[in-house]
Amino acid sequence: MNWWAKGRQGYTANLDNAHQFTRAEIAEMQARGMRKTDKPWLCSYIDGKSARCVNVSFVSYDEMKEQESILLNETNNGWISVDDDLPNPEQEINYLDDNFEPKNFYLVQLKSGLIDTVYYATICNDCEYINVFISCTVNVRENRYFAQERGFNDYRINEVKFWQPMPQSPKERMNDNH
Repeated sequence: MNWWAKGRQGYTANLDNAHQFTRAEIAEMQARGMRKTDKPWLCSYIDGKSARCVNVSFVSYDEMKEQESILLNETNNGWISVDDDLPNPEQEINYLDDNFEPKNFYLVQLKSGLIDTVYYATICNDCEYINVFISCTVNVRENRYFAQERGFNDYRINEVKFWQPMPQSPKERMNDNH
């Protein structure tokens, strides 16, 4: 339902922004002649029939995910449950393809408690494409991570409890000889 907005600002569906007419205002409007569609409703009656709702024009999934990510980082030291979210997989069609160089690296905590360094990729496993965390050793060159060795283990989603992006790589300090 739409209501006349406070301050003669058009119409609103938000009860908090709706004008609440006094009996005197209603009597004056009736004396001037009201449209058939303009009907006075008791506020107590409408309040009892109202429910919380969401206006779809005000919601953004990306914004929500960003807020969720910030909240998870604040409340769980940056660890993200695989039940809540997963990273975007890289495409490594042939498992351990020598020409493939992963770009994003993560830490995972397995359900066994082990923490490992991995990348996340889509691979072909017996002609079925699956997303897996693939164990690797990383090296730092030019302030970036690179996979030095990879493929020791691959972990299915059901084996992983938490994950988080690798922190920024350490930057080399210039030796100033002081």
